[in-house]
Amino acid sequence: MNQQQATTDRGDQVWGGDWQERLLLAIRKQGQNSITDFLAAHPCEPYVKLAASLGPNLAALQLVWAQFQEAVSLGQIRSAAQDCLAREIKAHLKRGWGKGMRSDFHIAGIFADWVTEVTRFTPDVRAQADAVWRELTAYSPPEGWLPQSPSDPHIERAFSVGWPA
Repeated sequence: MNQQQATTDRGDQVWGGDWQERLLLAIRKQGQNSITDFLAAHPCEPYVKLAASLGPNLAALQLVWAQFQEAVSLGQIRSAAQDCLAREIKAHLKRGWGKGMRSDFHIAGIFADWVTEVTRFTPDVRAQADAVWRELTAYSPPEGWLPQSPSDPHIERAFSVGWPA
């Protein structure tokens, strides 16, 4: 089997069939009833790590999509966006805010990934997402900071100013 065939087979395994049902079954096997409950049980864990914990036939992007689809149906976009931001910061900044070579590059990657994820299912919240990001970067968390939960004080502050409840 060549590299291209292996990649195609992996893509078929992950995206083929009813991946949403596969995701829900995997989450239920973990003792949770919804994507929101599953994510709440694993605060700030990067999506990639969580997808790996659910099995080889699921992708991190599927977790993100399911999170925002569920948030739209429950009217909880703001809290999903807050949760997603904390996860993206942890995923991109292994050593913390402003630490390490190319930290500016990684911080820009957080914004790009986060705003894309938040606005994929809810494009009308782009202005709020931009305002949250401006507030977070203007406030500039201390060097080495990493959120421990979506309700981290730095994230809460950015949301209270940029996307008031």
